[in-house]
Amino acid sequence: MELTTATAKQLIDMKITKIPTLLEDLLPQTGLVVLSGPSEGGKSTFARQLAIEIVIGKDKFLGININAIFRRAIYVSTEDDSNALSALLNAYNHSEEEKVKLENLRYIFDSENILEDIEKYLVKNPVDLVVVDIFTDLYSGDLNMTNKVRGFLNKFRKLSLKYKCLILCIHHPNKRSDSEAPNKNNLLGSQGIEAKARLVLDLRKESANPNYRRLYITKGNYISDERKKFGLRLRMNDNQIYDVVDNEIPIRNSSASMIDNINKQNKKIERVHELNAEEKPVREIVSIMKDEGFDISVGSVQNYKQMECSTVQAPIKSD
Repeated sequence: MELTTATAKQLIDMKITKIPTLLEDLLPQTGLVVLSGPSEGGKSTFARQLAIEIVIGKDKFLGININAIFRRAIYVSTEDDSNALSALLNAYNHSEEEKVKLENLRYIFDSENILEDIEKYLVKNPVDLVVVDIFTDLYSGDLNMTNKVRGFLNKFRKLSLKYKCLILCIHHPNKRSDSEAPNKNNLLGSQGIEAKARLVLDLRKESANPNYRRLYITKGNYISDERKKFGLRLRMNDNQIYDVVDNEIPIRNSSASMIDNINKQNKKIERVHELNAEEKPVREIVSIMKDEGFDISVGSVQNYKQMECSTVQAPIKSD
């Protein structure tokens, strides 16, 4: 039961020294999280994969430890209907054992009484994650009315705290931000959305490499500044599943520094591809490139052989 009042001593006596997480050092166990990004950037695919991997018992999601308790999830889908989701889910080619476990991933399509419908399920079936896809289809008011937006989101927050689950809301940024650097202030509508969320993530497609995505942390109340300096570079395979190809994409450098870092990596990728086309062995590629002044290792060459060059994207401006 969530405490409504407590003394400082009671809170200390709870013996919590680290905030519980669903995804280690990224997604909290409870509260509201917003996943934003331009249209067709793969946000629903990301959330669907997260829900599936929690339910089927995976230990990691994108290389990050999953700390699930119940191995259940709810997915509120306002855009994809049952036919579309059947096709999307069948693309995963799940084993028979995984299909049985997927009984614990509940889809809800009718959003008219969404809070009541979610709670009816939670009473008997506690879950780790509730995905709301998308927020603007559930909220019919003015997005610029901060108090009303916060009041609406607070109802979801109370559900989260009462039933010990995380609620992930998929949301859109404003149109002008499609070509701008990721920033928590780019969310469509009121600042109340950003202010109510404990974490805001930004997922966007690389314009030059449509199978690649960048995942950035643009707000994290309990995430270290050092962790927020780096994002993930993801690749979507033929089964619409994301894999991590780089977990240290810098996003808060000065503009000149970030551009220089990406250009240097692109030069390495291009040179690796040239030497690989000449059928040079990996260790010979390392030797040649080191002689040419590149700082590179065997592991890097193996990774770069699978990678395309990155689009140079501007970093987040300082707050």
